[in-house]
Amino acid sequence: MEVVVLSVPLTAIFHGPTRTTTVHSWPRVKVRPPASSLPIHLFQSASPPIILSRATSKNSSAEVEESDDEIMGKEEEEEGEGYFEDGIELEEEDDVGETYVGDGGEGGGISLCGLSWDNVAVSIAEEVSMSSFDGDLKIFALKTSANQLIQLRIEKLSTKYGSPTLTDIIDFTNAYRARLDEAVTKGAIPHNYSLQVSSPGAERAVRIPEDLERFKDRTMFVKYHTSSESEQSQMEQGIFKLISFDMDSGSCIWGIADVRVNREQGEKSKGRPLNKKQKEWRLQMSFKSLQLVRLY
Repeated sequence: MEVVVLSVPLTAIFHGPTRTTTVHSWPRVKVRPPASSLPIHLFQSASPPIILSRATSKNSSAEVEESDDEIMGKEEEEEGEGYFEDGIELEEEDDVGETYVGDGGEGGGISLCGLSWDNVAVSIAEEVSMSSFDGDLKIFALKTSANQLIQLRIEKLSTKYGSPTLTDIIDFTNAYRARLDEAVTKGAIPHNYSLQVSSPGAERAVRIPEDLERFKDRTMFVKYHTSSESEQSQMEQGIFKLISFDMDSGSCIWGIADVRVNREQGEKSKGRPLNKKQKEWRLQMSFKSLQLVRLY
């Protein structure tokens, strides 16, 4: 395996002392459980978020990591599927544990750890969104940690799938960091804070019902409650396509997505296309039954 390392100055992006960007290139590996041993409702994507970039705050080094965007396609010439991060070594927190709505990561929403300056960080991010970007770059998720880390995911409302470009992420990072530094001088934010800004992620949560129209043509992972008169409610999941939804009744209809993980169901399928019965299969449920819907 060959690793390519390239160092270039970042003076065109950051003011002040010269910083160095290191570009790494390596293959990504996806691991999935054997498909044939599981029923169709138990399949879940195991692909990690796609990392494109990292950058740092003052007096720290910067790294940029690039990878092909296999999921979102080429909607934008530069798509910011990654993050900019202050110069600290971190584990990928968003890759640990299960995504859930409001987790402050790919599940979206605000997740605060209870620090005295939590709400200040949220307010500043909202102000930057409106004052510097006219609300087009909006908070998708924000999470604070006890180690003074602020993790922010932004979405671009003017694009079909809400994907910001790499330039968008850089610009928001710089604007947000400048305002945070002002708050530091006033004692409202700790001086040793760290900042990480990213896109929503390739497997971002789909907010119900407001995001259904935007992502109606995308394959989705759906986790939902089932109930009947004779059985208690159970949790099921599957890889589906959205057939239709009705805002008035608060309901939606799903079909089996024509993807490899579904085509490999059963010993006899061996990756063959979906049969007529599978293509015509439908599942109707209420919005309230949906525990989690995210892009697949």
